[in-house]
Amino acid sequence: MVPLHFNFKDVFRAPKLGFSAKKIWIHFTAFFYSLLIYNILVYLGGVLSGNKFLDMWRVMHFFPCPLSSAFKSHAFSWTWYADILYWVGIAVIAILWFLASAAVAKVTIEQLRGNDFFSRKEAWAFVRKHWRSIIFTPIALVVLMIILFIGGMIVGAWQCIPYVGELTTSLLTIPIFVVALFFVFLVVVTLSSFLLTPAIVSCTKNDTFETSFELFSTLSSQSWRLAVYEIILMVIRVAATWLFALATILGVRVMFNTYYWSAKLISTTDKAEQIFAYAAGYMPNIPALWLSKVKALFPWLNLTFDRLGDIMAWCTTGTGIFKGLPNLILGLESDYVNLNFFYQVELPADWSWAYWISGFIVGLAFTLIMLFVISYSCSVNSVGQTIIYTVLRKKKDDENLLEFFDEESQEPIIPPVEEVKPEEKEEEKPKRKKTTARKPTAKKTTAKKTTKAKPRPKKKK
Repeated sequence: MVPLHFNFKDVFRAPKLGFSAKKIWIHFTAFFYSLLIYNILVYLGGVLSGNKFLDMWRVMHFFPCPLSSAFKSHAFSWTWYADILYWVGIAVIAILWFLASAAVAKVTIEQLRGNDFFSRKEAWAFVRKHWRSIIFTPIALVVLMIILFIGGMIVGAWQCIPYVGELTTSLLTIPIFVVALFFVFLVVVTLSSFLLTPAIVSCTKNDTFETSFELFSTLSSQSWRLAVYEIILMVIRVAATWLFALATILGVRVMFNTYYWSAKLISTTDKAEQIFAYAAGYMPNIPALWLSKVKALFPWLNLTFDRLGDIMAWCTTGTGIFKGLPNLILGLESDYVNLNFFYQVELPADWSWAYWISGFIVGLAFTLIMLFVISYSCSVNSVGQTIIYTVLRKKKDDENLLEFFDEESQEPIIPPVEEVKPEEKEEEKPKRKKTTARKPTAKKTTAKKTTKAKPRPKKKK
């Protein structure tokens, strides 16, 4: 069992415990399959709307989005059933992320209990058994919000009735206020359910009702601790993710420099630069409009974005050993990339099929590397939510979830065999039972009973 402080100090363990190949791989596989299904649905919707697949692929590659500026600038047609397929794809991504979070939470709680050998297969088996509680708890809370909202609309419509409406609604002012206050609390609980539900189900194996009750109980009794712990987790998660992303980008930098200088020694660097620039076209870019809105909303982040831009510029531009790598994050200037929502790469006309295939493979590798970084960030979040709920459960109910015995994941305890000393190994000779000779018994002879003959009655003369 991992010793915990059961306070805010335990939240700082999340980056370390999240840096696990098992946990990162769980999120990575979920993102890979969800992105694959999402691409199939979106491109299918585009083809059904009358667009050509290759035209859409040249613009959006692995991240098609009908809401993007690149999609709208090319005037692709889009129908209502294509919108349905798009939102189904978004729902698939959300559901698989939710299930992967529960699997990582299960691995984490077992690790905290001392079971370091809890496998991914066992975690997914647990998720398959309890997926209804994981998925339907937020859905049930959203449905409850909708019911209350519809009830408020009915009360508003009732007020329009002359005389009766004004009187009844005025008399119900206090109850309506109480319901409205509960609705605000329900909104907070629903938002928290998207964070804590996988951890609650993985730690307690609760059903939908019990998980919802646990959410209400945690929010009502430990609201300030939950807020503080979530802020701490968000800060350390962002810091850990950026450090991990920076290390990953520097690794890509080293890889590119290896190609670059090898090609420079042999012939020319044009081929390596063009292939890497074309591969960068498969990566999504963060539009400058989004960054400006974030800066306007959070002015204190301006310095952070400026320093981040300097780091990215150092990693992606410059001279000598830092020359040639296209920017993969913030959309800075490069020789082959135009600033847009997605990269548009200008390539020479004499490119052969080998170049196209090589660029596609490198672009796919870049996409998988990006998913790898995102998976680490989600792993830190899943681990942190599990630790937060474990600490809050201890504070709320004085119950240590680490001492909870999970019959599904733990093997039965076999008592140790005590060593027997050599002196005690001598077996006692079995005592023979004394056999006594039986005396011959004479057969009992029973004399036959003789009955006296009754005298005959005398005849009367």
